[in-house]
Amino acid sequence: MLNGKALSLGISYKSIQFSDISSTCPNNDALTECTRACVYSVPAMSSGEYYCPTFCWCLSRGGTSMINGTMIASVYCNGSVKCTCTVISCVTENCSGSWNFQVNYNDNICIVTCAVRHASDDTLSPIRSSICLSSVSSTSGGNYCVGSPSYQLSQTCVPSM
Repeated sequence: MLNGKALSLGISYKSIQFSDISSTCPNNDALTECTRACVYSVPAMSSGEYYCPTFCWCLSRGGTSMINGTMIASVYCNGSVKCTCTVISCVTENCSGSWNFQVNYNDNICIVTCAVRHASDDTLSPIRSSICLSSVSSTSGGNYCVGSPSYQLSQTCVPSM
């Protein structure tokens, strides 16, 4: 601020965001929901640029049952698993964490979340798996910010009683 007026420094930012999030569960099955999105820059990154994203993940399951539910959160870089967490549990579970790493020009980053409920599970709470892009730091002299969408959730339906 200068004399009560905001200064425009002419800084331009590249927005890092998820692509349109698409379900990998085409029949809208109440027991299984998997979603996939890729991360990209707007405008596109230039050769030699790179940044460091922080992804936060959360896996949760409410209620208790004798049947296991499965929660998966994964980040892939150029087709290979970069970071992943899988929890298989029959009791109430809530775990979370974060991952950060460098993304280089032309890296292909994809996010996959899955939540799976066993057919005979009668727990009245959903099984959830989520990943969000919580922050982006510049490591190549460029300016980056978190764009939208930046959150992905896979969740099973609550069984009807």
